[in-house]
Amino acid sequence: MSVALWIQTACAWEALADKVGNVSRHYDFEDVTVVDFVLSGAAIAPVLAEVRSYGVGRAVCEAVRATRQVCASNTNLGILLLLTPLAWTVDRHSLARLLQACDVAESRWIVQAIREAKPGGLGQVDAQDVREEPTVPLVELMRLAPSHDRIARQYATAFAEVFEEVVPDLRERLDHGIEPAVQYAQLRQLARHGDSLIARKRGLAESEEVRRRAAEVLGDPEAWPGRRAEFDAWLRAEGHARNPGTTADLLAAGLYVLLARGEITPAHPWRGVPKNASPIG
Repeated sequence: MSVALWIQTACAWEALADKVGNVSRHYDFEDVTVVDFVLSGAAIAPVLAEVRSYGVGRAVCEAVRATRQVCASNTNLGILLLLTPLAWTVDRHSLARLLQACDVAESRWIVQAIREAKPGGLGQVDAQDVREEPTVPLVELMRLAPSHDRIARQYATAFAEVFEEVVPDLRERLDHGIEPAVQYAQLRQLARHGDSLIARKRGLAESEEVRRRAAEVLGDPEAWPGRRAEFDAWLRAEGHARNPGTTADLLAAGLYVLLARGEITPAHPWRGVPKNASPIG
C-alpha cells in the first residue's frame, strides 16, 4: 500500500460518509459538492506522498494549488494541514521532532497556503496574522492561534487529539463498518469539543450548543435516528451555517492514521450492520 492511496482513501471515506451537517454522498452545499471533495483528495494524494522532498510547508502550499486545479472552493485546507505531517510519519515521537524542526521558512509556506486557499471566518489576530509575513517557527506560529482552533492545537501537541481521541473513537466502531465508525466518531468529537470552524464563523456560544446537542444524541441510542435527524437539520439551517468542518478534517486524519498503521485497509467494509442501525448503541 502507498501513502497516496491511503490519503485518497481517507479523504473519500470522510467525504462520502453520512455525517451530520457536512457534505456527504446524500448532501451537497450550494458552493461545493461531494464530488469536489473526492476530486480534491485525488489531487492532493500524489503531492503529499512527496512531502519528504518538498518539506511540510511547501507540500501544503503545492497541495492547495493542486486542489485549485479540480475545485474552485476551499475544500481541504484543514485536511492538508493535518495530513501533510502525518504523510511524513505516524510515529508520534518522530512527528514531534518533525514539527519542532519546522522553521520560519516552513511558517512562510504555510501562511502562503492559507492565503491562497482563502478559508472563511479567519478574522484577525494581534500577532503573526496571516496577512503578514511570519517571523516565528511553525509550532510557535500555531500556538498563537485562538485556543479553540483544534487544527493549530495539533501542531502544538504533536497531534495529541488525533492519536488519543479521534483514532480510538473510530476504532471503537470499526466492526460496524467505515461509515458507522465515522458517524460515531463525529458525534463523540462534537460532544467533547463542539467545532472550531463553527466557533470561528458563529461564535463560541454556538459551538457550545453544538457540543450540548451532540451529547444529547449520544446519550439516547433508543431515539436514533430521530434525534440525529433533528440535530442534522439544525446544523444545516441558514444555508449550512453550522458546518462542523474542523471535525470532518480531524476524522480524515484519524482514518489516515489507521490506514498507515495497517489497522484497516481500503477494502475494509463500508457498512457491516443494517443501514438504519444505530452506530451509537
